[in-house]
Amino acid sequence: MKIKKLKKIMAGVLSAAMVMSTMAVTAFAAGETSTIDPDRKGSITLYKYYFENTEISEDLPDGTGEASDANNIPEGAKVLPGVEFSLWKIADIDGKVTIEGKTDQTFTAQNDMAKDSAAAEALIGDKQADQKAVTGEDGKAVFGKEEATSTLEQGFYYVKETDAPDNVTSDPVSFVVSVPMTNKDTAAGEDDNSGVKWIYDVVVYPKNATASAGMTIKKVDANGSNINSAKFVLQREETTGWKYVNRNGNDISYGNDNWADKDTFGGQETISGLTEGKYRLVEVSVGEGFIMDGTETYVFNVSANGQITSDETEFSYNDGTGTDKTSATMTIKNERPDLEKDIKKGDGTWSANNDADYSIGDDVPYRVMVSVPSNIAKLKTFNITDVPTNLKFNNDLVIYTDENCTTSANLTAGTDYTVTSSGNGFVVDFVVNGSMTEAFTNFAGKDLYLYYTAELLSDAVITTAGNPNEVTLDYSNAIYPDNQPDMPNNNKDEKESHIKDHAIVYTFQIKVTKTTEDGKTPLAGATFELYRCEQAGLTDESAIEAGELIGTYTTSTDGLITQKGLENGNYYLIETKAPADYNLLKAPVEVTLQVEYATSYSSESSWKLEDGEWVLVKHTVTSTIFTQGDSDAEDNNVTDGSYDFVIVNKKGFQLPTTGGAGTLLASLIGILLMGGGAFVFISSRKKKKAE
Repeated sequence: MKIKKLKKIMAGVLSAAMVMSTMAVTAFAAGETSTIDPDRKGSITLYKYYFENTEISEDLPDGTGEASDANNIPEGAKVLPGVEFSLWKIADIDGKVTIEGKTDQTFTAQNDMAKDSAAAEALIGDKQADQKAVTGEDGKAVFGKEEATSTLEQGFYYVKETDAPDNVTSDPVSFVVSVPMTNKDTAAGEDDNSGVKWIYDVVVYPKNATASAGMTIKKVDANGSNINSAKFVLQREETTGWKYVNRNGNDISYGNDNWADKDTFGGQETISGLTEGKYRLVEVSVGEGFIMDGTETYVFNVSANGQITSDETEFSYNDGTGTDKTSATMTIKNERPDLEKDIKKGDGTWSANNDADYSIGDDVPYRVMVSVPSNIAKLKTFNITDVPTNLKFNNDLVIYTDENCTTSANLTAGTDYTVTSSGNGFVVDFVVNGSMTEAFTNFAGKDLYLYYTAELLSDAVITTAGNPNEVTLDYSNAIYPDNQPDMPNNNKDEKESHIKDHAIVYTFQIKVTKTTEDGKTPLAGATFELYRCEQAGLTDESAIEAGELIGTYTTSTDGLITQKGLENGNYYLIETKAPADYNLLKAPVEVTLQVEYATSYSSESSWKLEDGEWVLVKHTVTSTIFTQGDSDAEDNNVTDGSYDFVIVNKKGFQLPTTGGAGTLLASLIGILLMGGGAFVFISSRKKKKAE
């Protein structure tokens, strides 16, 4: 065959390989002579590139076969690893077909990439590829190269892309190339001495278009604040069902049967590089007491061109308009219930500081607000436990829908909830016989108020420790799927979270010391009555006695009267019996019990992990200070809750005993005085007569 004719054949093959806009070829010249070295072998090297989320332009420059083609790689092209190419030798260098059973045929390049590929396909039929190569991280695949030595025999080769990553959306690349080949720009119409370059080690730059999408998970609470502790897994629907999308650093892989913690995606994370398919996000964990609903799925689709669509209400495009459909966000809300305990003060108002003072025997009113989560019907645990100290539940719980506790929730004890005694407290359980009633679940997303009273018991303490009452809400913090093997956490046992809140009752003491005139010596035998009255400044005993009689007391040898378990208020002591030789007090003694208590709570009220479960403790008392508001108190710092004061009794005039010596002396003195008076009277009358 003449060299000029062969040059034209090679130029046609090269043109066919170069003209498609999806690939370009460059070559490193192996020699400068115009004749083929029949003993020389060659190679084919491919550098695979792609354009992301972009259709490949038809205006890409054709390859020239020169090394300078590498400089013409279009802007935005990126190397594409993981692409498999297959290679078949279809003819020798003079065009004679080398495929078994078809050696009587001749292959002639048509200067058309599609036609040449079709002709090659017809020749190879179902023949297995002679070689396969996969592009590495540098996008490079090589045929016919062992170290620095070329090993491909001269001839025509069919190269076909037989596997590619899922995000490759353009048609697989295929082309026919000859080894050696001529530089396309110098081949046509020139003779052997024209300086035509023969390229033995052919380098090709085929290109693909890829499409990938980015989905951002945005996990928020009911107020729209980010929840960073949430974790999700991503699944893609394959022909065999839903499979996990796993991650290895920044890379992702498809079709996995299992997942590990490393494969989860965070609550504020963007998952990039998603290829065509149907996906669903499933939440697998969350912290800080939020309820994880692992039965909910958030489905979206990625098309071949990388556009995302979804029917979920949580779905939105990141640009706000949907102009760019390759980037979107799934905003998923989590919620958790809340619990607040309040105590009513003696004046009928709810305490702003969760504290109040009462007397022993009083019924202390409490209110517990519980917010019912919107997914309450899916929870297996939802109960409230009340644990009082030195108080006892009066078994009078009523559930209301308003904070004023005036509108009944119309929930029936024993049907919609149960109340079980627990020590001096109780447990209210909204799961009755293994399920919740519709009457209760209708309050999903609303607040309920539990109102009840507890009696302050005789063993109540009067110190700053007070008499606390703790309430706890226990609830399921996770909802797991049942009998759904393709879902994560299938049939997993649920855990609980807990919210605790406190209120505290204080009660005080009056301690009276009865002394002699020196104010120090105890005086026994004095009897007093203690009254509590609404009005201060009373002096009339009958008005005082119209008040509440607290008790009657007689001083012992230490002169003491003690009454503990009193709330703040106006008190009066009336002495009804004085000790021997002492006078009764001339007026009642007013005692103004006005202990001011300053309860301090921990400023930290955050969720903590305890024994594997999340716990929030509200109103943790850190300190309490008592002071007596009555400036007349001898000790204005009432640290132990006891208001101490002294009452002094004085001796009266002692009258003589009837029939005693004192009586005779007094009689004589009286007679003398009477006689003297008579003498003066008689003398005065005589004097008047003489005049």
